[in-house]
Amino acid sequence: MKKTIKSILAVALAVLMLIPLATQASARQVILTQAVPPHQLGSTGIGRNAVVGSAVMGGVSYANALRFPVQASPLSTGSSFTLHNLRGQHATLSGYIGRIDGTGIRGGSIAFFGDGRLLQRVTINATALPRYIHVDVRGVNLLRIEATMNLPTDISAGIAGTTFAFAQGRLCNDMAAAEARFARGASSGGTTTPWLLIISSVTLIFSVVVFLILATIIGDRNVPEIVDVVGQALLLVGFASIVGVIAGIINWLG
Repeated sequence: MKKTIKSILAVALAVLMLIPLATQASARQVILTQAVPPHQLGSTGIGRNAVVGSAVMGGVSYANALRFPVQASPLSTGSSFTLHNLRGQHATLSGYIGRIDGTGIRGGSIAFFGDGRLLQRVTINATALPRYIHVDVRGVNLLRIEATMNLPTDISAGIAGTTFAFAQGRLCNDMAAAEARFARGASSGGTTTPWLLIISSVTLIFSVVVFLILATIIGDRNVPEIVDVVGQALLLVGFASIVGVIAGIINWLG
């Protein structure tokens, strides 16, 4: 009977200590082109249809990219776009945006529309490095990502073109984090913080250190049952933290 009670208390204590990890793990990130691939690749005017593939921007190769080949002339322009059905299940969309190396040195912009409403427009400087951006997509069902190129100023230029990209796009369903981010007006810049990796690592170090301290102090002596329960809980937390560290590394690098 005592062993059963001890086991129950150990599991309960472990669950309480794992709540921060479980909360962070629920803030799942998925890759846009894999989880919600575009159901429409299109264009308007003299633009060309968007494509899904990879992209090299600023000398860096990016996988899972949306490529937008755009064209314009002094008299006409066009756009390239993708459509995604988010089903209102995501909070933020993050990724790298810029001009693909080796394409026309032209500036332009990529706009994000949610259910027909402009969410954010990002200006692309033709010679700038790619930028990491965040877009607020809370409550959005139909997401439209559309690229356009600046009109050439030289009337004799004819039709000019270039290719922009939105690469490594990630969707996150953490509504609370999204609310905090956009309440601060942080719509772009920086990189995503690997909170799962950080929290799991700190928890693992804490559980190992406390367990070793207890083992050193107690040794082979008889100890109160509560100390034994804490030791078992620390072991469980340590194993769970190892899983969290591995998942955090995969999520951060992937």
